[in-house]
Amino acid sequence: GLDCLFIHSPKLRNLPMDQKEAGLLEMPRSLRRLDLSESRLRQLPGGSILPPQLRVLNLEFNELEELPEDFFKGLEKLKVLWLTGNHYQPGEKGYKKMKAAGNRLQLLHPKQFEGLANLQVLLLHHNRLETLPQKVFEGLRKLRVMKLLDNQFQPALTRKHPAFSKLGKVLRQLDLDEDSGDALEDF
Repeated sequence: GLDCLFIHSPKLRNLPMDQKEAGLLEMPRSLRRLDLSESRLRQLPGGSILPPQLRVLNLEFNELEELPEDFFKGLEKLKVLWLTGNHYQPGEKGYKKMKAAGNRLQLLHPKQFEGLANLQVLLLHHNRLETLPQKVFEGLRKLRVMKLLDNQFQPALTRKHPAFSKLGKVLRQLDLDEDSGDALEDF
């Protein structure tokens, strides 16, 4: 069956929610990589609607402000999750376009990532997050890379935040202030 699917269409933004949900439900259940980046999605449907075999999910460069709490439910095999906002810098080619298209996540639900026991890379940088629920990363024992830089945390986020206390010993890269590179996140 189909292994990878890349859809980059701003027209997805204009679909009614029931049509987005129907489209996600019709995707091949064998799909292992889904890339919906640059689709200008503002909202996503809730529930266990994504193919359960997904290993990589890319939702960067959309216009997401909030995620349904159960959107990732049933994705036990997911290893890489991109929820990045705009990381282009002024003066860089494409900056204006990508600034408009970046995610703007403002909050994460306490159980947002529940059940993602195989997640190894979580990219949440360049959003508008202000707080982290204490148990939001609980159960992510295989997480190797997490990027949270360029958010709006008040007070500033440190490695001593309770949300990081349950992360496994395999965490190798936790970027809170500056980006230490992509070497560990590439699959």
